[in-house]
Amino acid sequence: MPRAAYTLELELEYNTWTDVTADWHTPTPLIVERGAEPGERVAGVGRMAFALYNPDGRYTPGHANATPGFEAGIGVRLQASDGESMRPLFTGRLAALNAAPGKTPTHVALVCEDEMAALARATVGAFPLLLDAQPGDLAACAARARCAARGMCERGGLLHRRRRDAHVP
Repeated sequence: MPRAAYTLELELEYNTWTDVTADWHTPTPLIVERGAEPGERVAGVGRMAFALYNPDGRYTPGHANATPGFEAGIGVRLQASDGESMRPLFTGRLAALNAAPGKTPTHVALVCEDEMAALARATVGAFPLLLDAQPGDLAACAARARCAARGMCERGGLLHRRRRDAHVP
């Protein structure tokens, strides 16, 4: 029976995954909590906790040797390979790390959450009734509602951040 090979990756740049398996601090237990248990109808938040070697400060935000792009909110992915195919075991975002800015611990503990965490924090309001709407109309309505909640407005087909003193029609 083939043994699984695990790969740990960080999304340090948009849409570019960087393999950090060599920096994985394996003496610290890897803990993966699934968001959905067998028989549940609604998934909860999935979490993964692990540690990375950090002797030179590369995983300490604010350190002189900090890895560019390493900060809370970046993508984190754990995959397993059987030699023929890769299977994702966890995909989420870095939620917390225990390294104090400027300090250099020998390893840094990380906690990640899957996308259900973002959904759990989202505020869902009433959606307007749309009659005879096309799929594009629904997407545009949802985008306008989301942007309005973030203080954005649409001008000339482009989204702009609203100024507090600006008049918005």
